[in-house]
Amino acid sequence: DAQLCCQQALAAEPDHAETLHLMGLLFLKARQYDHAIAWIERAGRQDPETDYLGSLGIALEQQGLLGESVKALDRALQLRPDDIDLRIHHGNALARLDRFAESLVSYQHVLKLNPVHVNAVFGCGCVLLRLGRLDEALSYINLRDQLYTNQAVVLEQRGLVLFERS
Repeated sequence: DAQLCCQQALAAEPDHAETLHLMGLLFLKARQYDHAIAWIERAGRQDPETDYLGSLGIALEQQGLLGESVKALDRALQLRPDDIDLRIHHGNALARLDRFAESLVSYQHVLKLNPVHVNAVFGCGCVLLRLGRLDEALSYINLRDQLYTNQAVVLEQRGLVLFERS
């Protein structure tokens, strides 16, 4: 229904940036990342003064275009440095690029804003493991398990840390 409304709006005004952006978000939610990227980029071209970089960065990250994602998210974070969702996606993209120290900074920034953000806590634990800072990694992974218990991926990471410590 939302897509139909957007199509009707675009029939009336084909270059309406907010509607183009909404179309991109609809495709992002549907996990059709290539379409999402195209619509969000089109919105950005129509209204370069509006910040669509965050949405673009998230879509690029989900598509696996990590270098481009980090660039878009870097620019978006200059405009909205305390946006938790952008920071999490930024940290995730950096971690997937093996840029662990930078990823840690993004996750830690989130924790300054929300000390119990489960994704940031877990992200810190994972990148600290990759950085070889095992005691710190274990403390974050244990905290993540306390916040949301018995998740397989968390237990696996705890096992990896304990294995590396032995």
